Amino acid sequence: MREEEDDEKVAGVLESYLVDGSGNIEHALGRPNQAARRRRLPTDEDGIEAAWEKLKFDGDLEDGPPLAWIVYWKDRYINRYGDALEPTVQRWGHVFWDYRRLVLSQGLEELMSKREVFRRW
Repeated sequence: MREEEDDEKVAGVLESYLVDGSGNIEHALGRPNQAARRRRLPTDEDGIEAAWEKLKFDGDLEDGPPLAWIVYWKDRYINRYGDALEPTVQRWGHVFWDYRRLVLSQGLEELMSKREVFRRW
């Protein structure tokens, strides 16, 4: 299979998993579509979230959650994305900040203040 055909096949599979089929990624990641996907195709991760399981920060690990994610969601396992997060928090790329940068820049305080005012879920 040529690389272009492979890319088209992968794109087709991805498009089929967009709940609304609109092809608009922002719309597909919105709250209504996430809720519809959870009803139609619940995952193990959805069950973990529903059980309010705790998630802890074990340091800046490649396979662990970043501190900003843990702080924003108050130590809970969350399987959400897109408009579940306060927009300005998304724009400054909170999940890419390591522990040191988040603490020294006072980003931690900013993150905690944003999570208290932005609750759409």
